[in-house]
Amino acid sequence: MDFPDSLQLLPVTQEFVFQAFADEYHQCVDLDEADVELKLDIATSISDWRDGLMDDFFSWRSFAHAMNRIWRMDRPLAEWRNVLLPTKDRTLGDVCQFIAKHGVRPAFRAASVLGPPCESAGAFLAVRELLREDGADVSMLSPSTPLAPYTRRHASTFFERIALLKLGGLPPVEVVNRPQSILCCGTMIGLALLGLGHVFGNPWLVIGAVLFLGVGILGIWFVAFLIPPTSVSFHGLATFRDLATHLARPEEGLSDPPIATPEIVQ
Repeated sequence: MDFPDSLQLLPVTQEFVFQAFADEYHQCVDLDEADVELKLDIATSISDWRDGLMDDFFSWRSFAHAMNRIWRMDRPLAEWRNVLLPTKDRTLGDVCQFIAKHGVRPAFRAASVLGPPCESAGAFLAVRELLREDGADVSMLSPSTPLAPYTRRHASTFFERIALLKLGGLPPVEVVNRPQSILCCGTMIGLALLGLGHVFGNPWLVIGAVLFLGVGILGIWFVAFLIPPTSVSFHGLATFRDLATHLARPEEGLSDPPIATPEIVQ
């Protein structure tokens, strides 16, 4: 497959893949969606890793498909099965080693957009291309375009693909999901009614609890998988120019500086 000059694909190392997973885990901890007590290392079992992420719906097949997509691999499920199962025996290091052998990562290089070549222009073009690949309409996207509509509807692209442009390059994130918050409150009410129904022996309270719990749990699942969050924002970033400038700063993040290449004229 041909890619625009603004987006480069480079081999990955086991250390790079591990750090990418660690960055993802730290973001989840900041969102209270992961166990802060778990310290990831290459010896962490896949079972402990997914438990730390509070992933009650983990499927090794879905995970394998996701890794193939994120790391631009095409490995059959039979190979992934050997890497991932049994989850209590297989480790994060096994996953990192397998991805390092077959996967690639996106990278940007200095580009020229109505001016001299610079890394931030290359970062912007790479971000735009990654969004386009994932189905976003980028026909009107410019450096001054607000991030908010894109981070809301294409949040996974930012967390899974754009984050790989520079390890540690995305600042702390805030995710607001009002429908999910309301449904969580409904679930808590259901649990409270269930307790009261048990204490007072009132069947109507139990029936009400079952209704609240059923609607709450099913609703949370529906919202999580089918409805975008209300908002997704990265601290200090408002536009794509802010994001590109942030990614291009050599002192930010943990990955190598953008690769040196000839000028790209867009």
